[in-house]
Amino acid sequence: MKYSTKAMLLSAFLFPGVGHFYLKCYLTGAVLASLAVGALYFLLARTIEVAMRVSEMIQQGEVGIDPLSITQALSTQTTTADSQVINIATVMIICCFVMGIGDSYRVGRIRDKADGTSGSTA
Repeated sequence: MKYSTKAMLLSAFLFPGVGHFYLKCYLTGAVLASLAVGALYFLLARTIEVAMRVSEMIQQGEVGIDPLSITQALSTQTTTADSQVINIATVMIICCFVMGIGDSYRVGRIRDKADGTSGSTA
C-alpha cells in the first residue's frame, strides 16, 4: 500500500495526526492531535456538566423522570453563547480531520514520489 493511502486512512479512521506520525512528521501530527483532543475535551466536559445539572434537578424533584421532561431540561441548559462555543469546537474537530486527511495524503504523495516505488513497507 502506498504511504499516501495508508497515512490518509490512518488520519481518517483513527484520529487526526496519526497519519503524520506514520510519515514521521511529528510536529504537524502533534499540532493536529492536540487541537482535536482539546476540542473533544471541551465538548465532553460541557456535556458532563449539563448532564450533572439535569441529574441534580431530577434528584431535587424539579424535573420529572419521564423522557419528555428530561429532554426539555436538557434543551434549556444550553445558552446561546454556549451553543456558539460548542459549534466552534465541533467545527474545529471536523477541520482537524479534514486537514489531517488532506495533508497526510499530500505528504505521503511526496514520499511516494521520492521512493519511486509503490510505497509498501512489507
